[in-house]
Amino acid sequence: MISEWFSKRRLKRWLKGCDFEMAKRLLAKRFGGGVIPKDLAKLLDAFFSDPGVNTALYLIQYDIDFIALFELTQPGPRFTEHIFTDRSE
Repeated sequence: MISEWFSKRRLKRWLKGCDFEMAKRLLAKRFGGGVIPKDLAKLLDAFFSDPGVNTALYLIQYDIDFIALFELTQPGPRFTEHIFTDRSE
């Protein structure tokens, strides 16, 4: 219980460095026009209306893979950038 609280607190602190507007654009590009589960659509709607630490945390709790997207919006080097870039360009 305590370790989970510290992990969540550390994740929230890390998320504060994200560019949430950029994350919003990346999410819109990735999920716009597609068929997605209702619970994910609800979380995305919440993030689009109020992009920030708390709504980002809900997305990460839904699927840990969202961390890669939020990492892309952090300043500095990004080791997961290749996941979202198109190599054909």
